[in-house]
Amino acid sequence: MSTERWRRLEQIFADARQLPVDAQSEFLGRACGADEKLRREVLSLLAADDAPVEFLAKPALERLAQSVASEGWSLQPGERIGAYTIVRLIGAGGAGEVWPARDERLGRDVAIKILLPHFSNDAERLRRFADDHPECLSG
Repeated sequence: MSTERWRRLEQIFADARQLPVDAQSEFLGRACGADEKLRREVLSLLAADDAPVEFLAKPALERLAQSVASEGWSLQPGERIGAYTIVRLIGAGGAGEVWPARDERLGRDVAIKILLPHFSNDAERLRRFADDHPECLSG
């Protein structure tokens, strides 16, 4: 996309988002003219702008942990989870697995505990895990 087209898209989007929803379509008809691709791009931006921001309500690592717990995830040495490089499995029990990992940002070794998938919806087990491992809840 050329710089000029990008600026035009940005301006039309900025103007359209200031209007009531019921006035946006008429405005886009005038602002975009026959350029249907530009109109679709602006509409896409407007839809994204109106989308709920729920995905930001939880920290990314918490979302990843929930995904791993619900879908099951077999970690492998060398894989990455965020800034952490998985080293090897050091233990597994009835509740989950423990993996040493390397925090690449801070250059230090850490341990990552993964709960087994069938515990992902067990509120009591999740509460106990959080109580036992408060450091997991801090960034």
